[in-house]
Formats: sequence, structure tokens, C-alpha cells
Amino acid sequence: MDKEQDTGNTDDEHSKRLSGNSGELRALNELKGNFIVPGYQRGYRWNDQQINDFLNDIFEFYEQFKNGKENKIYFLQPIMVVEKYSDGTGNEEKDPEINIVDGQQRLTTVLLLNSVLLNNYVGEKIGYGKSINKPVDRDAIYLDYFAKATYYIFPDDIQKKNDSSRCDSEKSDFINYTLTINTRDESDRLLKRIANGIEPTEKDCGSIDLYFIYNAYRNIKKYIDKKNEEGIDWSKFYETFAKQVKVLWYVIDDSDSSGEIAAFTRLNSGKIPLTNAELSRAALLNPAYYKSQNNKDANENLPDIETERGLISVGWDNLEYELRKPEFWGFLGFSENDYSSNVKDRRNKSFEDERYQTRIDFLLDFHFNKKSDEDNKLASFMALEKELKNAEAEKFAQKNVKQIWEAIQLDLWKLQTWYDDNDLYHWIGYLFAQKQMNQYLFSDFKDLEKDKLKEEVKGNIKSFYPDLETVLEYTYETDRAGCQRALFLYNVEYVRSMKTTGKKPRYDFSAHHQKKWSIEHIKAQNVEELNTKEQWLTWLEGHLEVVASISPRGEDRKKDDLKKDGSRKEDNLQSDNLRRKDDLQPLSKHVEELMDKLKSSELFEYSEPFKLPDTKEEFLRLSKRILEFFDNRAGPTEVIDNRLHELSNLALLDRTANSALNNSIFRVKQNKIVEEMKQGNFIPPATQAVFLRLFSMEEQGHLYWTAKDRKAYQDDIKEKLEYLLG
Repeated sequence: MDKEQDTGNTDDEHSKRLSGNSGELRALNELKGNFIVPGYQRGYRWNDQQINDFLNDIFEFYEQFKNGKENKIYFLQPIMVVEKYSDGTGNEEKDPEINIVDGQQRLTTVLLLNSVLLNNYVGEKIGYGKSINKPVDRDAIYLDYFAKATYYIFPDDIQKKNDSSRCDSEKSDFINYTLTINTRDESDRLLKRIANGIEPTEKDCGSIDLYFIYNAYRNIKKYIDKKNEEGIDWSKFYETFAKQVKVLWYVIDDSDSSGEIAAFTRLNSGKIPLTNAELSRAALLNPAYYKSQNNKDANENLPDIETERGLISVGWDNLEYELRKPEFWGFLGFSENDYSSNVKDRRNKSFEDERYQTRIDFLLDFHFNKKSDEDNKLASFMALEKELKNAEAEKFAQKNVKQIWEAIQLDLWKLQTWYDDNDLYHWIGYLFAQKQMNQYLFSDFKDLEKDKLKEEVKGNIKSFYPDLETVLEYTYETDRAGCQRALFLYNVEYVRSMKTTGKKPRYDFSAHHQKKWSIEHIKAQNVEELNTKEQWLTWLEGHLEVVASISPRGEDRKKDDLKKDGSRKEDNLQSDNLRRKDDLQPLSKHVEELMDKLKSSELFEYSEPFKLPDTKEEFLRLSKRILEFFDNRAGPTEVIDNRLHELSNLALLDRTANSALNNSIFRVKQNKIVEEMKQGNFIPPATQAVFLRLFSMEEQGHLYWTAKDRKAYQDDIKEKLEYLLG
């Protein structure tokens, strides 16, 4: 590899190797040379929607920039290139030719827009006709547009870089690169005519390639003409377009043409959006930031520089790998492979899953204490670039790239340390899950010793709640959200406080974040709220299963499992079975008949309100008989109905569970929970304990949620929450 390309330190070197350094940010007016679209690529194919979206984005950015919004640049997708020379020698008298591996469609569109602007609105004002030496190519304009986006990010510092000579000597006020389309001579000629100010017409559309070019130009011209009616200051707009729109510039090895084609295929198999992470990585690997402390030429330290860049590149991949571990990512408050779920409900937009498709973005936000939001999606990248610029201004005497990178790595180590500690895993995992663990809190926590940190974390959790007694008085009717938060905290603390030997169990935050949660009444409310065929069938099926389980035959099967108190108990059991047999047979038959009727009905679809009052009345009468049968079977339960909405009758359950379960008796819900557990579905551990009756073992086998169940559950909630909120 030539040092000229790798370091880019002299004017002559840059004049020869215009492709420059991979990872550079370039504004559109910094793109020079002849850009070639290789024959293996398809022709131009942007449609009306893509053109309009592109123009809308550019003008929206211009308005934000003009009004002083934080966004200083507009990024197009990265551009991948291979540099070649027309005579094969690299003779500086020959113009370098740069193959566009990825970016043809965008560069072509920029070139068309540039032609419309220069030839109709801004050419004379910026001296376009006097200073241009060669035709402006459409794709060249688009590529130059990317380069200017880079310049926009670093407006104060771009001329300080090692490649300042190139930028200063060759940068102009307008986009000035050329585009050649190999194997498509007609398209190539049409683009050059457009660049020279000759508007295309329908007569030029002799092929599908020519049509798309013509149609794109027509739409752009129509759009710009309409914008002109709004009184746009075209000189200011063009300056923003040329200097503040940037591309991330990637250069691949030109020694193997097959590698170029493979790269093209890979890139176009699935576009990856430009993120904070891509830009930050490029900045950290930028050779301009690898001078020695005495500011000697970087060439003198090239082996060390390449080693440092290689270590950062490998380390970057390692950080992303660690953050992609599902359990660790769940601890940080995110669901695995779920980047768009429920983002509107997030109280802290900086933690939206869609923001962290590249997960190291999350770490960058934390490290720089920034909030990447809709107004400034590049906040942490801008902070990193500022830190690098400051270090460069001080000639790296106080801080260098390696130290800046190591500080980022240290934050991941802190997060992993918390993850490895059982207490911190649960408490900080809870804060992350509740979106209470923001960047500012992380900054406060990360330098504390472990014991002090635990006290601070507990205090922070407590600060989000009133006193314990108030929390225990939460009800479903008065503070449903508060009940859900308290029950979630209780579940987390229930697992954390488990006394076990060996490896301690952990609350599964990863599984938790893949579901939507709601509050379930343990003791049912009433069946009158059920109004659909699906709900009625589910309710009847679940309760018929319980009826069958307590039938005389079912009791015979369970007889050996019962504690026997003598022959009198055996006789009483047989007598009860005979009496119930007369009740069970007609009841079961009636249930099955109604279920058959519902299943065969073609009067309505599933989940639609049922419109036959007589059928609903039949369901209500039958459900009443079933519940009376259970009441007679269960005997006195001492359940106080006026406590229906208190925490002691509420549990955390998956929101997607069938709504009919909300109105089922305890045994039916218990059966459903057990079935979900057998299938490997995640049920919060304390909710499992409720329905398995682990708090009140003496109530095992009871059909209903009893007063004893309730009291034992309430006592455990109080005990667990008291440790944090007391």
C-alpha cells in the first residue's frame, strides 16, 4: 500500500490519489475527478417517490440549518470507490478515474439537481460560468454533495487536516466532478448534455435508462421551479447544499476487480443506514489524528500508527460483540431484535430501540452524556469529533486517540461489572427497564465504589416512589401504572433475594423486554364483560376442563394422592361423588352444546361483538351455573370482594394473554400459567409463585384464590419492597 494513499500528507500525493483515505468525511464540493459507473451496475432507476423524498429531505435540512438548529450536516449513505488511472501509471498529468462501487443512484440524482440549480438559478451568482473548466457531471455533483456533507460537520477544522492543501486548492464554491457511465454511451451523453445546460426532452427517451434520467430531471426541475415561487435565496441554498451535505468515503483495494464486484453485490444486498457508530469509527481511525506529541509528520510513526488503528478496529468489533449478547442487552433495557416496538411509549427517547441498531451507539451516548434524538441524531458523534479536534489543537500533548478510545472502553467495562454483580444486575437492570437510568445518572454512578454505588442505586429507586405504606395502598382503580411498576419491582426483588446454593437465579430482563405487560386480577371480576365468540369459547373451554378434573371419575384418580383420615372420609367422598354426578352430567352436556353452537355459527367472525342477545343470555346463565357448581365444591373461602383491586389480588402478566382469562376462576388461570411454563414462555417469577401457591402451600388444590392466599402474598410483597422502599 502506498504511504501517499494511507497518510495523505503532501499536496502532490493528494493530486495523484484523489480517492484519499478511507473513512474520510467529504462535502460535495470536495469531490473531484472523473467518477465512473462500471458496466456491471444497472442503469439509473430512481422513481418519482425517491426523487421527491430526496428533495424534501434536502430542503428540510436547509430550513433547519438556516434557522440555527443543532444539525450541522446532512448525510447521504456512504460512498464506496476504487481509484484507477487512465494510463495505468498514476501519471499526475492524467486525470484519476474513480470507480463508483456503491452510490451511483444517489450521485446521479445529485448531479441532476446540481445541473438544474447551476443552469437556472445560481450559476452566475457564484461565478459558475467563469471558473468551471470542464462539464459538470450529474453523478459527480452527487458525489461532491457527499463530500460537502463532511465539510459541514467540520466547518471550522477541515482546513487544519493534513489534506488541507487538496481541500483549499481544489475546493470550489460549486460541485465540480464528472461522471462517465461505462457500456451505456447514450446515458453518458445525455448526462453530459444536461450538465452543460441542455434540458432533456421526451425525444431523448430511446431506452428505459434514458427515460429514468429524463423523468428524474423533469421532476427535479418541476420541484425547484415550484420552490422558486416561495422566494428561496438560491445562493444560500446552494452553498448549504454544496458544503453542508457530506458523504462518508470508503476506498477499497483496487488490485482485484473481482473484489470490487463482490463488494458491490454485498452492499446492495441490504442497505445499512449511516449511524453515529459508523461516523465515530471513521473519526477514530482517521490518520489525521495520529500525529506524535511533538507534531512530527505522521509518516515517521507509520508502523505504530497502523498498529493503533488496527487495535481500535478490533476493539470496536469486540465492543459490538459484547453488546449483542442477549442477556447483557436485556440488562441494558432492550429486547433482542426488536428495534421498533412501542417506541412512542418510551419516556426517554434516547433509549428507543430503533436508535441502537448498531449497539455501540448506546455506549457512545452514555460515554459522552448525550441524548441522540430527532433534532440531533449525531449528538455523540459530534461530541467525539469535538474531543478529537481539541486534542489535535493541543498537538495531542494532553490526550491522544488511544486515550480517548480507552475511556470509551472503560465505560463498557463498568457496565459489565454491574452486570456481573447480583444486586447491581437486578437494581440497575430495573432502572434501565423503567427508562430511569439515563446518561446523566450513569455519569454519576460510574466512578463510585461498589458499596457506595449500591446505596446510591437503592436511594435512586426509592426516589421514584412515595413511602412504602402508600405503595402498598396502590389500587388498580386509583393508580394502575403505579401498581404495574410496583409489581415489576417486586418481581425483580423476589428473584434477587432468593436464597439458593450455587449459581444465583436472575430475573430475565431480555425475555421481559420482548413482551408487553399488564395487570391481572388473580380473583376474577365478572363474566359480563365478555362479549365476543372467541372470549366465550375460551372461557367455556377452560372451565369445562376444570369441571372434568373434579368429576367423580377425576376424584377416583386422585384418591390415592389424598391424605386419608379413615373409612369415614372414604364413605363421605363416595357419597359426595354420587350427589355431584347428577349435577355434572347435564352441566357438562349443556357446556358442550353451547360450544358446538358457537363454533358452528357463521353469523359473525372471531373477536367481533356478538349481536344475538339471546345467545349472550344463554352464556351468562350457563356461566352462572358453572360458578355456582364451583362455589358448592369450594366451600367457604373468606375472600373479601371489596379488596378486589388491591395489590394482594393483582399479578404481572403478559398483556397478550387472552382477555377471557381475566374473568376466569383461579384454577383455570393456574392451568393456563402452568401450560405457558411448560411451553417455555416467560412468566414473571413472583407471578409463577402466586399461581403455583408457593406462598400458601396449605391452600394447594383449592379452586379459588382465598383469604389465606391473599394474606401470604401481601406479606411477601411488603417484605420484598420494604428492603428498597422502607
